[in-house]
Amino acid sequence: MFRQNKKVIVGLTITLLMAVSMLLADVPNLIDYQGRLSDTGGSPVNGNVSVIFSIYDVTTGGIALWNETQSVDVDNGLFQVVLGSAYAMPD
Repeated sequence: MFRQNKKVIVGLTITLLMAVSMLLADVPNLIDYQGRLSDTGGSPVNGNVSVIFSIYDVTTGGIALWNETQSVDVDNGLFQVVLGSAYAMPD
């Protein structure tokens, strides 16, 4: 009986260690972002547009913690990008 319990404990320990190592694995700092672009008159934009994306430390003003410029394909105002793919986001 002791041997059987020991095997179960060893198996559970190995499983737990594997689960913890998976949780601590490096996760890429990427954000899938979708948006809508319109011109100053409110009409949807079409074509390829250079867009600067930034993350700030506060809601208004503040310091940019990260930014990158991407060439974005816009179709009827809608676009999708992966932020952090051009310039890595800090931890």
